[in-house]
Amino acid sequence: MQVEKYEDGHPPVWLLLFIGKKEETYIEKCLRQIIYRLGLLNFRHNYYVWAQSKHHFIDYGNPTCKIGFEADSVEWHTSVKKDLIRDKRLESKGWKMFHFCSKDLIHNQSYVESIMLSALKNAKSK
Repeated sequence: MQVEKYEDGHPPVWLLLFIGKKEETYIEKCLRQIIYRLGLLNFRHNYYVWAQSKHHFIDYGNPTCKIGFEADSVEWHTSVKKDLIRDKRLESKGWKMFHFCSKDLIHNQSYVESIMLSALKNAKSK
């Protein structure tokens, strides 16, 4: 199978919609609002990564420092095992993944902010 290389590594929005990636969910919007409030403008929604012969979409990924933030809800993330396998694949490509539950994204945003800032600080120190 030949994988098309996209400029900047990210497929166009029309392709994301074609293969089933939808618009932001409510908790992804909450995640985006926190990211923007912190001024983290290098994070991209549904960032595409090809890892171990599979395509993966990160809710919000920063390709420069290879940090990914995931908004996890009961509705979409029912298999922790699948998430762990996916995260291992992404880690094999140098990505560091952070998962936030919907409760924290809605009601405990200061906690989410502290994890994000700590992750970026650690990435810059390496």
